[in-house]
Order: sequence, then C-alpha cells, then structure tokens
Amino acid sequence: MTGQTWKRQIDGAWQGEAVDMKYLQGFKKRLEEVRSLKQLGPQIALLLNERGVQSEVETTIEAALRNTAVLDYNPLTEHVWNSRVAMAEKALDPIIERTIPVLKSRLQPNKLESHQMTAELEKYKNFLCRTKIKEKLQIERETLLNQLSAKLVEKERETDNRIGNYVEQGRFLTEIAAKIVWIRQQTIKLDHMQSLCSALLDDLPGYAALSNRMKLFMEKLKQAEQESFDQWCRETIQAIDDPTDSIALETKGKIMVLEQKRGTLNVNYSDRLIKLLKEVRQLASLGLNIPSKIINCVNQAEKFYRFGVVLKQIAHFYNTIDQQMLPCQQAQLLDEAIAFERLVIPRKNEESDISRVTWEDPKELETFITKLQGASNKLSSHNRYCAFSRQECFQKRCIDFRRLRNAHTEIVHMVLELVNLDVLKEVNRWKELLIKIRSKISEEELVHGAPKASLRPWQIHWNWQLYKALQLQYQWGIESLHAQIPLIHTQLIFIQQKLQLRPPIEEIRAKYYKEMRKLLSIPEKFKGVLDSEQAGKFFSSMLWKNANRFPSIYEKAEQLMEAVENVDSQFADWLILAQVDLEQLIEEKLTTASDWETQMKFLKTKGREAEKLPKLQHLSWRLICSEIRLECIVVSTAGAKSAIDELLQRLFDTLTWTLRLSITTKLQTIQQFLNQASFIYFASWILLPHEISRPQSIDEVAEANARHTEYGKTNRELKASWSVLNEQHTLLRSVAGSGVEQMGSLTQEWEKFELMLDTHQQMIKEQVEVLKSNVDTRVKSLNDESEKLLARWNQFKPKSDALQGDRQALLKAIEFIKEKRAEYDELIVSKEKLEKECDQFDLKRPDFTTLDQLGADIQEYENNWVIFEEFNTELQSLASEEWIVFRYDN
Repeated sequence: MTGQTWKRQIDGAWQGEAVDMKYLQGFKKRLEEVRSLKQLGPQIALLLNERGVQSEVETTIEAALRNTAVLDYNPLTEHVWNSRVAMAEKALDPIIERTIPVLKSRLQPNKLESHQMTAELEKYKNFLCRTKIKEKLQIERETLLNQLSAKLVEKERETDNRIGNYVEQGRFLTEIAAKIVWIRQQTIKLDHMQSLCSALLDDLPGYAALSNRMKLFMEKLKQAEQESFDQWCRETIQAIDDPTDSIALETKGKIMVLEQKRGTLNVNYSDRLIKLLKEVRQLASLGLNIPSKIINCVNQAEKFYRFGVVLKQIAHFYNTIDQQMLPCQQAQLLDEAIAFERLVIPRKNEESDISRVTWEDPKELETFITKLQGASNKLSSHNRYCAFSRQECFQKRCIDFRRLRNAHTEIVHMVLELVNLDVLKEVNRWKELLIKIRSKISEEELVHGAPKASLRPWQIHWNWQLYKALQLQYQWGIESLHAQIPLIHTQLIFIQQKLQLRPPIEEIRAKYYKEMRKLLSIPEKFKGVLDSEQAGKFFSSMLWKNANRFPSIYEKAEQLMEAVENVDSQFADWLILAQVDLEQLIEEKLTTASDWETQMKFLKTKGREAEKLPKLQHLSWRLICSEIRLECIVVSTAGAKSAIDELLQRLFDTLTWTLRLSITTKLQTIQQFLNQASFIYFASWILLPHEISRPQSIDEVAEANARHTEYGKTNRELKASWSVLNEQHTLLRSVAGSGVEQMGSLTQEWEKFELMLDTHQQMIKEQVEVLKSNVDTRVKSLNDESEKLLARWNQFKPKSDALQGDRQALLKAIEFIKEKRAEYDELIVSKEKLEKECDQFDLKRPDFTTLDQLGADIQEYENNWVIFEEFNTELQSLASEEWIVFRYDN
C-alpha cells in the first residue's frame, strides 16, 4: 500500500519510503517454512510414486516437531525452531536419498520445456531449496542456471519487440490499457522467477550475473510502462489542444451535420471522445495518475455523453432507414418518413432546429432530441409510444423500431416452415400458419390503422411467396403422392380354399382414387392473404401448370393397384397343400422312415421361412410386423400367415399320424401272420396227439414242408420290413415323444414264433427219417399182398372152356376178373406211392416182380373176356327191343 497504491493517489498521496515491518517479515518467513514442511510429503510422494510415502514423511516431521508451537514466532527463540527443523530434515535423509535419482532424471535439459520450466520447478520449490538436496544436485542446478539465463535473454528480446509494436487490444480493454496490463504481467512473471532463482540457485557462481540481469530487466519493464503512459498522455493532451481534432467537444458548434454528398447525418460527438472516456476509466483503475487537462475534457464529455449516445442512435436510424425498410412496406411508412426528414433537412429559406441547437444549452438540446425521437418513433412504430418519457420512448423505439420488419420476419419464418411442411400430410398445420399470416397482416390495418391501399403491395408480395411455397410442396407431393395419401388398410385372408382381400380390390381402388383427387385439387381450394376472385384464380392456375405430371401419377396408381391385387402371390405356394388330400398323398409317396424324416426336416425349414414371411422384393415395400406396406396401402398378412401356420401344423400332425398308422398297419399284418401261423402250429402240436400231429406220409411231409416254406418266406419278408419298421418307430418317438406299445410284445411273440418254426423244421426232418425206415416194411407188405392176390388169381381165374359154358358162368367169370383188377389197381396205387416216396427219399426203387406178373396175366384175361362182355352187352340191348321196331330201324 505504502510502496505503490497510496503513492499513486492524486489527493493525499503517500510521502516517503515504504513501511518496513520486521516482525511481520519474520512471521511471514515462519509461515513459509511451515508451509514448506507441510508440502514436503506430497512432493516426495509425487516424485517416488509409492504408497505410504506421504504418511511416512508427515509422521517423521510430526515426531521431530512434537511439543513445538510452530506458529509461536519469537526472534529470540528462532534458534530453537531452526534446530527442530534440522532434526526433521536429518530424519528424512533416507527418504530424500531415494528421490535424488528421480530429481536428476527430471532436471535433464531435454525433459524441461522452456515455456513450462518455471511451473515445473515451482512444484518442487520447497523440496529443492534445502541445502543437502542442493549439494547433491549441483551439476543439474548449474545446467538449470544456464537454461534460465538463455530464457531470460530470449524473453528480453521478445519484450522489446512487443513493446515497440504493441497493437493488441483485449475484449473490454483499450489499446493503452491492454499494453500496460501486459507489461505488468511480464513484471509479475519476472518477479516470480527472481524468487524461484534466489531459493534454488543462490549458492551457484553464476547466480550473481543472472540476478543482476533480472534486476535490469525489471527496471526496463517499469520504465516501459511509464513511457507508454507518458506517451499516451502527451498524444491525448495534444489532441485536446488541437481545435481541428474531433476529440475536443465544440460546445458552441452544431450538434448534428447533414453531409450533402452522401446524404448521411453525422453527430458532432466523436467516437474518439467515447474511446477517451473508456481509456481514462481503465487507466485510473490501474492506479495511474491522469493529468488534469485530460480529466477536465473527460468530465465535459461525460456531461453530454447520454445526449451524444441518443443522437448517434437517431443518426444511425436515419442513415440506415432505407436499408431497414422493405420495398413492399414502403407505402406504409411513407408519411412518417417524410415527417422525420423535415426535421433533419430544412426547406429553402427556413432555419431548422438542427442548425440552431448547440451543446452549450442542455435544455434546448433535450427538447430537440425529444422531437427527433418522436418523429423516429412515428416512423418506426406509427407513434405508438409518444406518450412515454424521452428515455422510455427511445427504449420502446429500440424494441419496436422495426415492428413492421419484425412482423415481416415472423411471416418469413412461417413461410419457411410452410416450405418444409408437407401440404398433403400437414393440411391442418398449413391452415393454422395461414391464419396466423393473415392475422399478422390484418393487424396492421385493424390495430395500427394502416390503409388498405398501403397494405396491398405487402399482401401481393406474400401471395407470391405463398405460391412458391405451395408450388414446391405441391410438386414434391405429386412426385411422392402415393406415399402421401392416408393409409388404407386391408386384410389378406384365406377363405374358401383361396386367398382373398377384405375389403376387396374394387373398394380399395375407389377409396384410393377419391383421396388422390382430393389431394390433387388442393391449389384450387387454396386462398392466400388477398380475399379476391383474382387471388383464387392465381393459386388454381397451379393445376394446369402441373397437368403434365398427372399421367404418370395415374400410371403409378394402376401399378400400385396391380401390386395390391397380386400381393397374395408370395403366399400361394404355401397354401397349395390345403387343396389336396394330404393323407392320400402321403400314403402314395412315403414308404420308408427316411421319407418321413426328409419331409419333417423340410417342414421345419419351411416353418423357419414362414416366420420371415412376407418376403419383400419391391424396393418401396417395407415389413411392419405382419403387414406389407405398398406405398399408402397396408395389407395385413396376419390371416394368411395364420393359415400357413395352421397348414404347417396340420401337415406335421398328418405326417406324425400317417407314420404311426404305417407302423400300426405293419404291426397288424405281422400280428395277423403270427397269430395264424402260431395257431396252426399250436393246434397241430398241442391240441392233437403227438403221433397224429406228425406227418405220416410223404404227402403230409410235403404239405408240412410247403406250409413251412410259405411261413418261412413270409417271415423273411416281414423280417426285412422289420428294420424299416424299427426306423419308423425311432423317428416316431423322436418327433411325437412316444411310440407304439405293441412293438415290445410283438418282438417277444415273433421270437417265440421263429423258435417254433425251427422246432417244426426239426420235427419234419425226424419224421422223414422215420418214414424212410417204414418204406421197406411197406414194400414187403405190398409184395406179400401181391403174392396172396396172385395165389387167389391162379386158383380161381376162369378156365378157357368157360367160354363154351352157359351165359351165367360167363358173367360170373367176367365179374371175377373185374374184382381182381380192382384189387390189383389198389396194389398198383400203393406201388406207385412207394416208388414216389423212394424217389423223394433218394432210395432205390424196390422190385415188384410178382405184382408185374399178376398184372400181365390179368391184362391178358381182360383182353379175352372183355370182348365177350362187350358182345354180350350189345346182344342184350338188341334182345330187349321189339321186333317191329328192330325191323323198321334196320
């Protein structure tokens, strides 16, 4: 305070040297030492990057300073404090030793960036300033000293260039204020660098030269600040003394001047004067003593500052009114513009207020400003705020100055929204915005009293803009008309064994064309902001201007109807099985388990494909759940998909049922065969006696063998189909979860039957051996019978003289021959049977000599006696006829 701030005060400046308070300096030093010890732990932890180091350092320091009042500063006890600090540092020696390699690495020249060097060293200032650490980092500190010396030289050069060519300006600072602030920033940085070097490098040989250079640089900065300020003061005072310079306010001169060449209105309150006000305020806030002459000029300028600002605003309004007035609104502002111009531009041979009013009469100046504001307000707001005070009126004028322009801008935003608003889909929003636009325009007439004639150019302008917006949206809507029509919903259902649309295509077509005609006729019904018959025709002309686009619209409509009509084509193949007899088809086509398995796998694949239905091919189609959207027509495919799902389920059930039926049918066939064959064997072996059940002849053996062969063949055929049956049964259990219960019991029964079949075959073989052994016995028996018959024949056969005997004797002889022939034939049958059995049993045929002899003898007698029998028979037939008849016949 006593060294800088108070010395710069204009009134009551501090005299003498700055106050030196030694006790406070000592206490400040104690606080810095305490802070240094407190920061030692975090700094070591930052260097070593180890856990627990910080707490270890803090614990060591606390132990060394225990029972010491660290803030109880007393110059007489300073040696006690120093000894405790030395103890703490000695206790920390082991930890500090671990930090030395890290510090050496970080103080390498290539790791210290010049622009961040001071900041990096500041992190470890309280650590590096300790005597022991300084000794161990001697080489690194010397290198650092050289770097800082080079940086200081570079900084001096940079500062000289900046001060000599300083043109920068802050956002809120003037040029001179920004320059002085920058110089002071450099001074603070240099002071910080001096403090850092004195703590870290004060024991090095080259420190004295560096310190002297920093002091010289500090003096140069202070001198540069003073020179910059003095130069500004000289230039400003020179400008104030110069009567031609605009910085001096000529109180007797005109407040405003109209420049005839450019037609602009200029205020005799220069921008340089406004800048001077800012410069003085900022330099004074920096503690600099401003000369009294400049202060007086600033005070004079501040007196008329508010008038100057208002007049500049009015002049700016006048100079830019032609840019702010839209051509379509000029008719509405014509009267107010003329009235305002009369105040500024006097008529010939007349003296206006602008040439009479000067700065030295504040009351007259304020009255004139009020008139100007009133005229400008009439022009800007149709005299809406004339009842307000001057300041309020001007504030309202600033808010409502461009009321017409704002209304125009609001309508611009509305029309821009219409440009981006779909006229086909957002009809209601279009109507809302049109109502707002009409109300904005009619508000000028109803609320602000604008004549209809002056509004007409504005209305015509906006009719054209609305036409452009409507035409853009209308043409875009025509191109995408089929997507703009409200959604038409229909359903694709499966009924009467075919896919049908509900409602039908005829109703869809009628509804679609109705909506299409409604949208195409929008320009015909559109009304702009002018309510006249001509305005209506203006928008309806858009129809015939776009008539060349209509044929393609109707062509696309027919293509869309065709697509809707054929939407069922992608489902037709799925539902074709609903039109056939599935049971009969499966019975004809499927035989093996692999056939059923293939169809079931195919069915699963189709089921997964069915989940993705409908499969869209047209680029403009998109799938929404179970719907197909063709432009604006939404076809619900839930019915078709449901029918497909039902058909797939029915097909699966039918495949499962037919597979089970196929297995059951085959099992029944096998069961029927086993029952029949088992019954025959059971009846022949169990119900009949054992001797009767065995075949007693070769015929019976042949019959038994034929039956066995037939059963064996059937068994083999069924056995071959059993593997197919097992595969079918395995498939059935995998798809249906359960099989046919009869399979297990039938397997056991079949095993019993095959055992019975083998047993029967063995029995036949045994019986054949028995029959073979019986053949000899039967041959001997047949020979015995033949001898007996031959003996009887030889004894009782008719004699030759019997032919000469009576007729009864002859007949008796013939009867005897026939009787023996019959007996002989029976023996021949037995003989043939035995020979056949011998052939079947692979035995040698026996010799039946006696029987052959008997046969030859009987045959001889028959040849002789049978002729007589025939004669006798014919004779008897003749004898029985009447003579008259016999004579007539002959």
